[in-house]
Amino acid sequence: MSSLTREASRNGRGAATAKVPVRAPSTRARRERRGRHAIAAGGRGPARTPADSILERLRQRAKALPPKQEHVARHLAAHLNDIAFLSVEQLAEATGSSPATIVRLATSLGYSGYAAVRREAAAQVRARISPLRLVEGAPPHASDADAFSSCLRSDADILAELSTSLRQAPIAAAARLLWSSRRVIIFGVRSSAVPARLLGFGLRSLRDAVETPTGEAERAEMLVGVGPRDALCVFCFPRYARGTVMVTDLVADLGARIVAITDNVASPVGRHADVVLQVPFRNRGLPLASVVGSCAVVNGLLAVLSRRVRADTRLRRRLQETETSHRRLRTWTLER
Repeated sequence: MSSLTREASRNGRGAATAKVPVRAPSTRARRERRGRHAIAAGGRGPARTPADSILERLRQRAKALPPKQEHVARHLAAHLNDIAFLSVEQLAEATGSSPATIVRLATSLGYSGYAAVRREAAAQVRARISPLRLVEGAPPHASDADAFSSCLRSDADILAELSTSLRQAPIAAAARLLWSSRRVIIFGVRSSAVPARLLGFGLRSLRDAVETPTGEAERAEMLVGVGPRDALCVFCFPRYARGTVMVTDLVADLGARIVAITDNVASPVGRHADVVLQVPFRNRGLPLASVVGSCAVVNGLLAVLSRRVRADTRLRRRLQETETSHRRLRTWTLER
């Protein structure tokens, strides 16, 4: 799916809600919750042989299904992450069907309901992207040089795919939010901290009020005063860090606009975003996925924003003052 812009509905966000008595969740509700958070919680999911996996069921039984169910089944066979992360209503919208069709499909495949399908999909997605599985599943290399060259080719493939899949509209929309928002928060953890820091470093040279929080305390502090005039740029890739998803949910609830740089519009952060820049998630024998694609997107966004330098006197003055400060501090070895 190509990158796209999605204007998220902000109605009712941040509104106060009255407290009402709550009763303990039912067994069915607890099962639904376990399915919803299966990946984050690390649950095992049902034990099934590879031949009995959800993908095999989708592929083998698709032709025997009614037309509406067959359409959904073929979509899900190509987008397993959609099952793991989307509710039945969201999946129905994504496939152009209805919640009833999704539930009937789950039953046709031999499951007790959609929650059971989600649990199995979550378990399979989790197993597929574990570091050990990625390393063990990598093709053998004849030498160290061969492994190195293979990695470079993989990164080159990511860049080639990005050059054809990214569209101008979402790039322009992301640049507008990063430029015009009162305050910009840039967030990413673990390997996603690399492109997040890169964007923060570049953006701070062009504008004020740019934050790249890292520690737990900074995450809490950054939420103070966040509102509709602010923007969050979040980097999040499988296995989707729980802290990143929580931050995105909280910022969305506060009404801020969100730019998500992620692998899928159906990812836990993609479905909340106003703008999604989709970057291929690819890993060939590495315990961590390549950050080349997300760093390339960062470079592209900074290139778009840098075009404003010639027309913006204030920005030119800012860059000149920054350079003067570096000379005074003798930051660079060339300064005498």
